[in-house]
This record gives sequence, C-alpha cells and structure tokens, in this order.
Amino acid sequence: MTGAALNVCLQYYEAEVAELVCACTAVVCCRCSPEQKAQIVNLLKRYKKPARVAAVGDGGNDVSMIQAAHAGIGIDANEGKQASLAADFSITQFHHISRLLLVHGRFCYKRSCALSQFVMHRGLIISIMQAIFSCVFYFASVSLYQGYFH
Repeated sequence: MTGAALNVCLQYYEAEVAELVCACTAVVCCRCSPEQKAQIVNLLKRYKKPARVAAVGDGGNDVSMIQAAHAGIGIDANEGKQASLAADFSITQFHHISRLLLVHGRFCYKRSCALSQFVMHRGLIISIMQAIFSCVFYFASVSLYQGYFH
C-alpha cells in the first residue's frame, strides 16, 4: 500500500484498517511518512486496548513512531543515532530484539506475579487479623482498621 493510499484509508476507513491491523501478529510499515507510522501505532494503541505496542526503528524517520509506542526500540545503525536516542531501549543489531523481549518480558511477568501474590497475602492477613479481633471481643461489630478499608 502506498503512502497516499494509506493516508486515504486512515482518513476515511479507519475502523476497517484498525480491524485489519489488529488481526495481524506483526505490522511492518515501510515507504510511509513518519506521521503515518505514528498513526498506525496510535491506531493499534486505541483499538487493541489490553495489548502493549512495541515499535522498532533504525533511522530519524522512525522517531515519531518510536515515541508513540508503549515500548520504543531504536537500532543504532548506519542511518544515524536519532532512533536510538529517542527510544526506550537501544540495541546495536536487529537480532538482539528476541533477547530483549524475552528477558524484559520475563522480568515483567515475574514482577506482576510478585505483585499479585503480595495483594492476595495482604488481603488474607488483614482478614485473619479481623477475624481474630472479632473473636477476642465477642463478635462485636467493630472494625479493627477503622477508616482505612471501607
């Protein structure tokens, strides 16, 4: 799709383009203007809500796309350092992306699991303490944590 055709599609057929783009596992934008690349990223962010968008670029024309994404990955390549300076993550070669995604994806998963375990254990401890407090004071309708957890 040429840049002019993409511009018309984004202007008049945004929902159809969003449906097509969201159905893909990966979207490659080439021979587009920097604004169109950023529009595609914003389209993905708007229509595919729970997902996170990562944009990979290696030149100055990819800066707006990288900055529009949740995670911008810049490749320090022959085209200059503009993309790597504007990105959240900077790598030297394209094949380092798999390691970057696997390592950071694993760390994100582990942090999410630790947070969910903390929330569950905190709720369990608070409930047990309230139950013991109620038993000690003959099941009076008095809260142990007044004003904190309503």
